[in-house]
Amino acid sequence: MSFSDILTIIIIIVAILAVIWLILRLYSRHYIKTTAGTAFVRTGGSQREPLVVVNGAAWVFGFLHRLKWVSLETVTASVKKMGDEPLVTVDPQYVDFEARFFVKVGSDPASISVAARTISGEAVKPTRSAASSTPNCKAWCAMSPPGWNSSS
Repeated sequence: MSFSDILTIIIIIVAILAVIWLILRLYSRHYIKTTAGTAFVRTGGSQREPLVVVNGAAWVFGFLHRLKWVSLETVTASVKKMGDEPLVTVDPQYVDFEARFFVKVGSDPASISVAARTISGEAVKPTRSAASSTPNCKAWCAMSPPGWNSSS
């Protein structure tokens, strides 16, 4: 065996190791894990139904999938109508009004899937007001108990 044959074998081995390293590096960037207080819904790809991941991980490729994070922690939504912007009732009277709602998404896949569709898909931080992150009441009204819907 000559020196050029050994050098060719070494170059082939290094090239194979570099390709394996590159593939593992790319796959490790696309393997997304959830934390204790969050879950995510992966849509797209060849699946008809979205994949709901709670306390686990899944492969997410940006060119195939969309990812929606859902917070599983209790979120406070505050509504305040006071001072210059009071609440106007049916018989035109002005009422100073302040309400605080506590919303928690269930940890089962069906609840997480509904929350991902209704709450804009972003994980809501528990420190900021959830009412400021939703442009309308539809998301919160959809999660309220039957009979409490404001559209009736």
